[in-house]
Amino acid sequence: MAAYRPGVLVGNWKEEACLEEVGEQRDLRSNLREPRLPLLLAVLPPVLLKADVAAPGNTVFPLLKQERLRDFMQKRERGELLMQKINRLNDNLLKKVQLSVSKDGFVCFGDTVMLLSPGKEPSVQRDVEAHGELTLAVNLEEVSIYSAVALHAPCALSAITTTSPVGRNTFCVLSIDGESVGEPVKFGQKFGLGTTGGFSDPMLYLASDHKSFMRFAKKSYLQQVFLTDELSYLTCWQATFLDPQLRLEYEGFPIPANSKLIITHCHTNRSLAVPRNFWTRSYFGREYEVICHTYLDSHRVEEDKNYWVIVTGNPGDEGGTMLHRPEPQPGGKGKNEFHEETKNVKIPDSN
Repeated sequence: MAAYRPGVLVGNWKEEACLEEVGEQRDLRSNLREPRLPLLLAVLPPVLLKADVAAPGNTVFPLLKQERLRDFMQKRERGELLMQKINRLNDNLLKKVQLSVSKDGFVCFGDTVMLLSPGKEPSVQRDVEAHGELTLAVNLEEVSIYSAVALHAPCALSAITTTSPVGRNTFCVLSIDGESVGEPVKFGQKFGLGTTGGFSDPMLYLASDHKSFMRFAKKSYLQQVFLTDELSYLTCWQATFLDPQLRLEYEGFPIPANSKLIITHCHTNRSLAVPRNFWTRSYFGREYEVICHTYLDSHRVEEDKNYWVIVTGNPGDEGGTMLHRPEPQPGGKGKNEFHEETKNVKIPDSN
């Protein structure tokens, strides 16, 4: 029997197997020292692949730098660089969009509109931004920047402070029951809201569903609102007249544009709302959460969190929206000019 030696297993066959294994490891180390490019690319850490200075007498790193440069040129030609994707994303989401002009003052199927949550007077000065006008917009996740597809379904929504029509906050009024384009939308009638986010396709549809353990709003834990790529009963909405005492009388009448109303989800019978006390971080910064929940006061009437305005385009030469259209003044003069002329006018004494 072989004598015992420290570090070597007892037995000739075990000792030979151990020595053979050690020899294979030595051969592997010698192979790693040879400048073989495919093997080095597989075993070298990423830090070495980013080295800009080649080691003296080493011919591997210049080859790696050439491979990196070749890969960079190919990605730039295909438009797959991260900077190119970000610029393309900003160009589409933030490009200016011309809203549809309402010829008869009503909202029609096929119109490109904005959904605006009107503001109110803040209680304190630091709440000016939270109580200002907000528009419904597409809220992209960071993973969408690295993807080749423009918009993914399901896609989140948020309320932003931008009131100018851009790609991410404009929607198209869609027909659900087969009405023709240009026909006015009526109170109590089902309609859909779709958006492409400024891209050519695909179109996603505004939807909501009942709250569950797996599906709820991230901040308020109420019923969430999202964008989906399938038309179903979850994408059906209807408008309700603002005054609850006149809703039955206005049922079936055309919806006037640029006026306050309530937008209700048909499947859950809950109204679209912006609580304004829940905000999230997005790719564009701080934005407010949009949910589906009916806020009622002590008189069982909807609060201003559920108020919305369907904004259309300005028919004037200056363009823009009806929100930026100046109010008509006496004599066709501007508001400031009218005040300047009447400021020093004295009313004669009747005596």
